[in-house]
Amino acid sequence: MKSHFVNGCYRLVDTINEDTLYSSINTDKSNHLVIGYISGNDSTDFTAFGKIVTNTGIMPQPFRLSNNSENAQSNVCLTRISATDSFVAVWDEQTDENEKNIFIRYFSLSANGTLQAQQAAQKISNSAGVNVAPRIIYNHANGLFFVTWFSMLNKSIQMQYLSFDEAANTFKDTSYISELEDTVDAEFFADDLNLHTSTRLNLCLTQAEGNDIISVNIDDHSVGFYECTCSNSKITQTKLLEYQTTDIKKFTTAYDSFNKKLKIVYTLEYAVDEEATVLYSDVYGDSISYFPGKKMMAKVGAERLELNLANHKTSFPVIESFTCTTADISDIRFIIAWKTDDNGVSFNEFSSDFIPLTVESNVSSASVSASAPSVTVTNNQKGVIFSAAGIGSSALYKSAILMAVETLSANSLSQ
Repeated sequence: MKSHFVNGCYRLVDTINEDTLYSSINTDKSNHLVIGYISGNDSTDFTAFGKIVTNTGIMPQPFRLSNNSENAQSNVCLTRISATDSFVAVWDEQTDENEKNIFIRYFSLSANGTLQAQQAAQKISNSAGVNVAPRIIYNHANGLFFVTWFSMLNKSIQMQYLSFDEAANTFKDTSYISELEDTVDAEFFADDLNLHTSTRLNLCLTQAEGNDIISVNIDDHSVGFYECTCSNSKITQTKLLEYQTTDIKKFTTAYDSFNKKLKIVYTLEYAVDEEATVLYSDVYGDSISYFPGKKMMAKVGAERLELNLANHKTSFPVIESFTCTTADISDIRFIIAWKTDDNGVSFNEFSSDFIPLTVESNVSSASVSASAPSVTVTNNQKGVIFSAAGIGSSALYKSAILMAVETLSANSLSQ
């Protein structure tokens, strides 16, 4: 279904608080946009909200993701459910002075974008202490939700498969809670972990050939890829490989289902003076052949391709895949966006081989650093959502959430 968002750059949220984008999706059936964000003035009063922009551009009022308005929330992550206008949100929430827990909640929209069903939020973490930074992905092959989070007490990445019982309106355990069977970067377990603001650390979930793939920093030069499957209430893990390059910064991943390749996009910094001052950084893309269940040798990023056309200090790359079908081809396409330190957010369309398909776009944010962006794409439009303190030459109240929308290029429009 085509979307009819207004082309241009405009505000989605601008309140008297700091409004910070964390996640965005477009629903699979009707292409309604849903964003998850945090609003508040300090960490003790942060509240998780959702906001919908219907496929015709209507913007209803925001809604709370959590049932509990007394607890501080953060780290929202959304996932859509195939062939529906439903979606699921996860977040971490302060439930006690010394405890944070992971919560999950199911939502559904009508065809015109009206919020319909929403079950009560459920706590899914069971470790004491601080549990933060959840990630979630819906596996359309088995109908399960795969969730990960960081346990500070156990110094581990925990994970679980869940199913949603529509009749009972509740999530049910499909697997036991497991821990990642490998050692990851120790900085993940710092008390102030925030993957949204870290320029280096990340954990990404990708689905490939019916399997769920975790990618996460092993150290400052390696990203590990782990395949996870669920059977008989147990999670089976296979470490596929490590992707290695010198001093890798923020990364993101996707899957090319046409060519059976995992994609990794990341930034590297360059210093060209005696004081090692970072003068610029580039965005790179690379491809990794995927063989389900097979362990592979480490891949060194010697064949990576530079993606940015303009030189800036770049960070926080994001990637979103979509299918392009014409009379001549049917292939995967990618929208890739990244933050710049001084000039807002840049983005472009790419082929499956990381070839730019049109001119690079930039959305200025009044010379004020933008936040990590998020990308959504429909059959005919691409949208980049981000937080910033200004737009063009105009200042916003504090930090607002903006969306830049463009029509897909002729090279990416399906016929």
